[in-house]
Amino acid sequence: MTSRSFRYTASILVVVAFLGLATGCGGDDDTTASENSIEVEGKESLFFDSTEYNAAQGTIDIKYFSNDDLTHNLLVEGHEDELELEIMGDEDEGSIDLDPGRYVIYCDVAGHREAGMEAALIVS
Repeated sequence: MTSRSFRYTASILVVVAFLGLATGCGGDDDTTASENSIEVEGKESLFFDSTEYNAAQGTIDIKYFSNDDLTHNLLVEGHEDELELEIMGDEDEGSIDLDPGRYVIYCDVAGHREAGMEAALIVS
């Protein structure tokens, strides 16, 4: 092996080793709060952007946003005193601890829930 090919091979090994470190070779054990979060958008048409959201049990971070001029809020049925997010063309965020189950999130601004502004939150 010539000196030039040795340097080339050594350079490749250094790059491969660096890429392995940069991508975090090893197990996937990073459990940050952002892995258990949902984003909900309130729509001017009085709907959320989805009819169902999914999260894991425990602390769930919820980001609620809207780009319209209507006031919306977000509550979890049966847990209204634990989380209430309110927006008007803006965003709000909060957290709630939930056990596994099926929950209903809704907007309780007069007429919004009745118009269809509710969705399922499935916690597993």
